[in-house]
Amino acid sequence: METTRPLPARERPLPGESLASLLRRTANTMGYEHVRLLLLAVAEAGYLPWNVNQLASSPALERLAELLKQPAEELWKLSIHRFAPALVLTPANQVPARVCDSKTIYRWFASSAPLCSSCLRDDGAPYDRIVWSWRPLPVCLRHHITLIDRCPECRRRLRVTRQSMTHCHCGQDFSQIETAGVSEAVVQWAGRMESWLCGEDLPLPNMSSAACFWWTECLVAAIKKTPVWLEHVADELQVNPDRPGHLSAWLAATQILEDWPNRLERFLEEFQQTPRHRATATRIGPALGRLLCQAAHLEKLGFIAPADALRDYLLHRYARRHISRSVSLFQSPSLRHSLDDREWITQKAATQLLRLRHGAVADLVCRGILTGQDQIVSHDSHLAPLVCRDSVMQLKVDLSRSVDTLEVGRRLGIGRNKVLELLHANLLPRSVRTGQGWRFLPESIEDLRSFYDQLPFATRPDHQWLTVRRALRTFGPSGLSFALLIRSINNREVAAQRLATVTNLKELVVAKVDLNRIMPEITRRHVGASGLPLDRLAAVLFPGQSVQSAVLMKWIRLGLIRVEQAGRARVVSVDELERFRSMYCLSAEACQILSISGPTLRCWEAAGRVQPVYGRRSAPSAGFSLYGRADLQRLAAARSAKCDDSSA
Repeated sequence: METTRPLPARERPLPGESLASLLRRTANTMGYEHVRLLLLAVAEAGYLPWNVNQLASSPALERLAELLKQPAEELWKLSIHRFAPALVLTPANQVPARVCDSKTIYRWFASSAPLCSSCLRDDGAPYDRIVWSWRPLPVCLRHHITLIDRCPECRRRLRVTRQSMTHCHCGQDFSQIETAGVSEAVVQWAGRMESWLCGEDLPLPNMSSAACFWWTECLVAAIKKTPVWLEHVADELQVNPDRPGHLSAWLAATQILEDWPNRLERFLEEFQQTPRHRATATRIGPALGRLLCQAAHLEKLGFIAPADALRDYLLHRYARRHISRSVSLFQSPSLRHSLDDREWITQKAATQLLRLRHGAVADLVCRGILTGQDQIVSHDSHLAPLVCRDSVMQLKVDLSRSVDTLEVGRRLGIGRNKVLELLHANLLPRSVRTGQGWRFLPESIEDLRSFYDQLPFATRPDHQWLTVRRALRTFGPSGLSFALLIRSINNREVAAQRLATVTNLKELVVAKVDLNRIMPEITRRHVGASGLPLDRLAAVLFPGQSVQSAVLMKWIRLGLIRVEQAGRARVVSVDELERFRSMYCLSAEACQILSISGPTLRCWEAAGRVQPVYGRRSAPSAGFSLYGRADLQRLAAARSAKCDDSSA
């Protein structure tokens, strides 16, 4: 049987050396012009990759072992396949891989051959380290500097098959290149990554090296989409700004795994503040990206640490969206029950638990009866407002002892309309609108009862005191309501007493002098909110002189006054009233502006010197004229200028 004879001149592998470096040194020792002459003898035995560092267990590797007189296992350790158990993801119950597939090679290893200029100067025989081609670690942990992957002179990438280790084709000496240094913190965290690559000091329990690196790569993709977190880590570790988006992301992911899971939760909070990422099938996908699906994939392979951490975060700290059984981490039947005990539930779920009408829960959250979680990111349309489960369950217990509107009216001695008036004025705050109508908790009724019981007794009220019924009849048209009166009494604005023989709110007596004092402000607010009807406008449009409603209708038809429709009535707002008064005036005020008498104004009007917007000539039945202030002011200015010219 014919065997391959070993090469007459061979080199022995150096610590951490790559297979391509060993072949380059052997070719130089043999005196070959190029390393490809050595590989020709190997290519006959089988497939030979373009990058010899990717040579796996094959007949070609066996032939090479015979040429170099080295065990094939030793040569396998010089290739990138020595890292296959740490990088190729396999299920937990399977034997780790021995060969890196093409996807793993493309993702984790550089196509060039980076080097460290300081190592070239210090080595007696310069050689490449296999770990230098590993993408996540572009630094030399021995000299604390960044690696070189291009010639600074000609900008060519450093090829694996180059003949000279120390010089470029253009003549540049790599050992004389000065590269940027890295901080001690970078060296520390980069050393942690290298220890994981060797299968030592893995950060997550029950996780293989391949699973840790696979999850780290997922975190790196998420970190690159979070510029704020990336900048913070770069400043903290003093990363060289020439490589902020690559090295910083890997170091940041390393920190997250070392401080697990506290730093992961802090990162997720920052990650959700960035613009929307690629959406997944779940509603919370736009906020957490693909981390949920990736953690679920690891869990199916037998590595549960990332899934447990994310699941715990979603159940206890996540309050931005609704978590349903469609989320990948909760699709297992054994895990779905954990959603039922979650602290936060959606408003829809709260509505179903309380059997309320649609939209009632949002109102209860606004009124403080239920504890809710506000929407954090307003531009996300998938945000679901959440409610605290404990507050919902407590309200459900309270509703079991609530009373309806008729019972509240019976206890307070008022009618149903007065109860609803107190409700809308927030004087019965502990109230809930259900499908069967309003339900009132006893606490709200007792608050009003205690307020009533604290009032002093009125033995013989005189004419200075009015009952609630009388006060509403007298001041009701001016804007006083039953709820407003009760609020004024509660705020100590109106003195009140209770009759010894009556036990309801409607028969309270109030001080007339206090009502007269607060009514102007109440009327002003009432008019500002609802406007003035036409019959009341006729009395207050011009102070001291009333206007007939028929005249107002003419002015409305002429467009002098704009009205608004409020139900069946037509009203004029306060702003419109002020606008009308600022634009128009009557004859008495017109005489003051022009500094003339009434007969003179009538003569000027007959002569055409003054044109009213509404007068006897335009409306023969008009009782008085209406003048525009702007016209009067222009006429007064012209008359004053003429007088000045004549005096001059």
